[in-house]
Amino acid sequence: MNHKVRIDFDYALNVAAAISELIGNYSEDHPDKCPPEFIEFASASFQVSLCYSSALKTEFVDADHTFFSYNGTAESSSFLSANMPKYVWRCRFLHQQDVFADILLDATGVPQGDLVLGCLAYTENADAFWRALSMFVKEDYYRDATSDLDPSVPNVIGCITRFFLNFEDNYLDADYGPLRIPARKYRGSEVDDYGDQITRSDVIKIVRGNDAAKRLETLDHNQAHVWVIDRYGDLIIGEEPADDPDKKGHPALTGGQPARLGGEMHYCRDDGYWELNTKSGTYSGHLFADPERASSYLGSVISNNLQGCKVRQQKA
Repeated sequence: MNHKVRIDFDYALNVAAAISELIGNYSEDHPDKCPPEFIEFASASFQVSLCYSSALKTEFVDADHTFFSYNGTAESSSFLSANMPKYVWRCRFLHQQDVFADILLDATGVPQGDLVLGCLAYTENADAFWRALSMFVKEDYYRDATSDLDPSVPNVIGCITRFFLNFEDNYLDADYGPLRIPARKYRGSEVDDYGDQITRSDVIKIVRGNDAAKRLETLDHNQAHVWVIDRYGDLIIGEEPADDPDKKGHPALTGGQPARLGGEMHYCRDDGYWELNTKSGTYSGHLFADPERASSYLGSVISNNLQGCKVRQQKA
């Protein structure tokens, strides 16, 4: 083995084994709490191989299986343009002999470092699995789950935990765009007597995964509303009456903090749908010249934050 390869086969194998055992144990012991994405993965097998990163990318281009995402980003260029060391361990997971997902390790790194380079998903379910794992590592019972791993598997869980604790930001960037500071100066109605940004208290916050329909029922159909996606991917909505001379605007929804996206909401009485757009010079001005990306981000708001609600994108 090349002297530059400092992570040996056993270590890479144990990373794959630890993930597999962790999910398998949790799926079996806590079926009531287990995310549905874990069920499919629990029956997956895995293979581990040492690869040149250049050959890995060439194989990726020539592969006959589908690609869904790399670190939560759907563009294949995110993987092909990623900086990687010369040597990479690929831990490949297969479901019923079909390629399901890969996790890539820096073969030239050290166990104490950030060894996980990224994770590839080849199906929508695989992408959902990596996202569910990123949520799982933040839960209190994750510590208990890792302590139940077979003692024959060395403690490789640290590199997995470190990577997935930060993974959520990757897919939030892909779904809604990166965080942006307010792109304009505050209006007089948006600051207090001391010039500090006002934070509105009359807003509703819809945390991803919660029942959004019940929250939307509290909105006044006679009023226009503004909304933002905050740094955590949650939706914040506030009234913005058209005839209000003291409009608070988008920055007041976040207290002047960075957000990923913003826009307006209007109720359509003809069929009872809320229509959303990305009209916010504060947080979405960069999308005005890129309607395709704006539509993609808005689609994420509807599917991730307002699933099951009567909402749609406003036609241009």
